[in-house]
Amino acid sequence: MAGMAAAFAALTMFFAALASAYVVRRGMSTDWVELSLPQIVYLSVIPGLATSVVVETARKKSRQLVLSSAVFGIIFFYMMHVYAWRQIVHGGSSPAAAFFAIIDGTFSIAVVGGILALIAGLRPLANLSAIACYWHYLNALWISLLGLFYIWR
Repeated sequence: MAGMAAAFAALTMFFAALASAYVVRRGMSTDWVELSLPQIVYLSVIPGLATSVVVETARKKSRQLVLSSAVFGIIFFYMMHVYAWRQIVHGGSSPAAAFFAIIDGTFSIAVVGGILALIAGLRPLANLSAIACYWHYLNALWISLLGLFYIWR
């Protein structure tokens, strides 16, 4: 668990640096166009939280639920990236959209890693506690990032 704590600290610092750059760029800009995120981005929290709940239940009760949590993870990824990006791209480009692309793209790599961990969690010896912890962290991070984009449009 010490390795996970170190990884979480590094990821948190990385996203804090990106968030800081976003806020500073927004504050010193004359070309900033407010980014209105599609509603689906905010709704993506639901399958993300469902992934956490189901993998936690799988950890405590039935390993067979891991596949269901992987499905929720894939829905989370699709809602957050594929569908939302189609809407954002049609809105044109701006510095805010570029920052969202960088932050969201980086976060998507972490989500894909979480999905792969869930798939690996189907094996009998997989550590579901670590996988559940990772998904709890991803959800907390995503909610924090959404707060950033909501407050600092």
